Amino acid sequence: METHKKQERMGEIFLLSYISVFSLFPVVANYATKAMPPIMFAGASSLVAAVVVFLYLLISGKLKNLFNKKAFPYILGVTLFGIIIPFVFIFTGTSKTSGINTTLLLQTEILFTYIFCWLFFKEKISRRKLIGGVTILIGAIAVLYNGSFKLNLGDFLVIAGVISYPFANRCSKKALEFVDPAVIIAARSIIGGAFLILISLIFEKYTAAPVQILKNYWPIILFNGVFMLGAAKFLWFAGLKRLDISKAVSISIAEPAFGLIYACIFLREIPTFYQLAGVVIIIFGLYLLTLYKKNVAHEPAEESIVERT
Repeated sequence: METHKKQERMGEIFLLSYISVFSLFPVVANYATKAMPPIMFAGASSLVAAVVVFLYLLISGKLKNLFNKKAFPYILGVTLFGIIIPFVFIFTGTSKTSGINTTLLLQTEILFTYIFCWLFFKEKISRRKLIGGVTILIGAIAVLYNGSFKLNLGDFLVIAGVISYPFANRCSKKALEFVDPAVIIAARSIIGGAFLILISLIFEKYTAAPVQILKNYWPIILFNGVFMLGAAKFLWFAGLKRLDISKAVSISIAEPAFGLIYACIFLREIPTFYQLAGVVIIIFGLYLLTLYKKNVAHEPAEESIVERT
């Protein structure tokens, strides 16, 4: 039991580190996709992440794990639902809306996670996790409301991309039973990045030659690939390996708090009353989710959200 608690606490630390880094993603993506084709940016960044993680696997001697037959079907699922489908929608959507809207709309993942885990995966959500998750969701809605709801095409595209993430998380949990997180990141980045580049070359319009665009914007592509899609995702998978899906996603929904800070620094945006109130609610929900169990000794032990077959 004590070992389990330590692993759970380590998972929470990994995920909090993840959101402190990945909360920059909407700012980076919003800036880059207004300057270059969005799907091309997504594909090029994914390939950069693949190269970095591939080198890590080579140096650490874990490269052979890329060919694990048991994990491969699940890695393909992660690639489809965690890279190809969401990146096409999210990167295209953020080019048509604001960085702050992208930050907030990404938080709808918690809603779809609870719905799909209950509908398709036959998983139970404990009362403690439900209270914490709903509290955080209310905070995200308050931030999103901001006086009125005004959603454009870009907003709907971001939401459409987020819908596939619960299935990616499910596949990730299964793949993590067989391979290291770095293996998943490398495989999904190589396959997903190649498909995204292909989709971009077929469907996107270019104002200059693709090679010239890559030369002009290589610093932000490199930054996004190394930190957003590489290092941050490693932290995510390391946390997900130690926690169940609903709790992991509920913790990650604290991203708006970090997102507003980054918006102030990089976008020069001042948070409104609704945004500040929502962030306070989100932080309170995060507190309930991670610490409430200490004060409830009689609460039954939680069941794993992943059903073992």
